[in-house]
Amino acid sequence: MKYLQKFILPLLVGLFVFIVYIFYFDTKSELGKFSSFDPNNSASKEIRVKLLKEKGIDKAGAEAIYWVVDGENIEKMVVGPSPDKLPEGFENSEFIIVLGHLSQSGFHAHGVRID
Repeated sequence: MKYLQKFILPLLVGLFVFIVYIFYFDTKSELGKFSSFDPNNSASKEIRVKLLKEKGIDKAGAEAIYWVVDGENIEKMVVGPSPDKLPEGFENSEFIIVLGHLSQSGFHAHGVRID
């Protein structure tokens, strides 16, 4: 019985650390949802989306224009940031994290990083 009592506290501590890791530190692999954005609010939030490479990436203008799809299969056109601020390997990435806000015409991005 004493042998079992020595392992209860370390087991509980290990379980606590595991639970904190799973719910707090583990990165979410699911896609975000545009429905969580308010089109009347210009506060920037991050969203994880899938890049639709087949629709093309236009880097000719002052801001890059490309298409993404969210977790609810809603496609949105994303405008921004400028082509020189896109991360290296952007065109080949499958998932990206976009920082920006939803507007009436699409999603305006202030920053992008590869996930």
